[in-house]
Amino acid sequence: MSKQDQSQHFSADRPIELEKQDEFQRADFAKRIVRLIEHRGKADCLVIGVYGSWGEGKTSVIRMIDSMLVSAEIATTYRFNPWTFKEESALLREFFFGLSKALDEKLLTGWDEFAKHLKRYSGLLSIGLPGVKGVEATVEGLGDVIGDVGNEELKKRLGECLQKYERPIVVFLDDIDRLSKDEVHAVFRLVKLTGDLPNVTYVLCFDDDMVAAAIGERFGQGDVQAGRDFLEKVIQVPLRLPRIPVRGDSGLQMYTLGQIQSVLNSCGIELSDGQVHEFRQRFDEAILPKLLTPREALRYANALSFTIPMLQGEVNMVDLMLFEALRIFYPDYHKFISEERDMFIGSFDKPFSKERNTEKIDRFKLKMKELARALTPDQAKGVEGLIEHLFPRTNEATGYSQFSMISWKGWLRDQRIASPEYFQRYLSYSVIKGQLHDTQLAVHLEAIGKELPGSADKAIPHLVEISLPKEFLRKLMGQVDYITPTAAGLLAVAIARNGALFPEEQSFMNLALTLHRGWRQMPSLSCC
Repeated sequence: MSKQDQSQHFSADRPIELEKQDEFQRADFAKRIVRLIEHRGKADCLVIGVYGSWGEGKTSVIRMIDSMLVSAEIATTYRFNPWTFKEESALLREFFFGLSKALDEKLLTGWDEFAKHLKRYSGLLSIGLPGVKGVEATVEGLGDVIGDVGNEELKKRLGECLQKYERPIVVFLDDIDRLSKDEVHAVFRLVKLTGDLPNVTYVLCFDDDMVAAAIGERFGQGDVQAGRDFLEKVIQVPLRLPRIPVRGDSGLQMYTLGQIQSVLNSCGIELSDGQVHEFRQRFDEAILPKLLTPREALRYANALSFTIPMLQGEVNMVDLMLFEALRIFYPDYHKFISEERDMFIGSFDKPFSKERNTEKIDRFKLKMKELARALTPDQAKGVEGLIEHLFPRTNEATGYSQFSMISWKGWLRDQRIASPEYFQRYLSYSVIKGQLHDTQLAVHLEAIGKELPGSADKAIPHLVEISLPKEFLRKLMGQVDYITPTAAGLLAVAIARNGALFPEEQSFMNLALTLHRGWRQMPSLSCC
């Protein structure tokens, strides 16, 4: 699979329709609402509110309800999305037009009478809302609409027709919390104006906090509580969408891990047991406390779908997955790292001294404390542990850890974000110009390790040409402890033969001495 093909693995944030697609055990909640609608029969109008935050799955639940009602022939349903109408007059006209169409497809008799009353009533509603922008322009043809009866008489006749209809009528209104304040108000005026029509059930889905704030400005004290008081007058059955458990087979934890595994599979990546354990520990500690909705899980998985193919083989895969989680779930921390890189990959000692840089330490601690104020204790503890894992040198600020050349070489070998040589790749999603691609070096070292004839002599000039002499030597120094003795010997001879490519004598001599162990153990030079 090419990198271009890999990058196409994205998960669309589409709502589900059927019970068999339900991964979060919301079907029982949907069935309970279906039974409520079924058992109430042809009663007065009922308004049900399904409350939930963005991304929690409200649309999926109401679509499950819709499919259950239709498949069991319990009710006639009508999905009305008010998001596409900017003026109240258009909102009302399209609502009644869509309702007429939905019922027309089901009615066998009496349609002409019903359609006549519905047309006249919807026309009166569109005209009878003074003070709303755009409504005044709808008065053309007023006489044709009103005829010889008034609003209440038409409403009465419309109600009689609805009462005769063989099934309950269920109207779904979704995405209310995405509307502007005026549009939210218009939707609830619509529900209030038609809320006493018999045999009709409204199911409204929205974030009640956002809608209460939008509506509250027009009533009472003009605050959120005034908005909640208004909702209580409109919504007769307020329901809270069941929270998705974080852990468990039907929880966000397994759902998110499944999405991540799909991304890794599409890229042909298989993590070792140690890598899986490392990621799972940081995932559970830092990411789960911030994971609230399936939408957030999909956003994270899609971010990995974009970044992994660009950096596959060039960075540490676990570090990349965790750093992307930091960007998605803790953006302020990610910004701090991006803007203050020396705080995370530099020393907390003064230059050329073992004396502590107290000013730098205090700035680091102050910023971390400031960022933690917006988090819960579990979130703050988790993200601090994640940062200490990604950037071990930050322990110098919070404790007394010291890091040697051995640590630095380990970070370099493992392509860790803590290595100054790799840090920028995680931010730019690319190998910086002048740096040597790890994947290119790996191909040549594999060929040399197989003792392919001339492989070392061909590799040295090519690798120096596509990067820089100093970059090549630095990169090879980071790998030399993990090269077989035979390959080390072949490289030592090839580098000596291409000595003119390395004008900096010190770097050249350091590498030559390091490779000497391989030189002494090399049985033959015939294949170099």
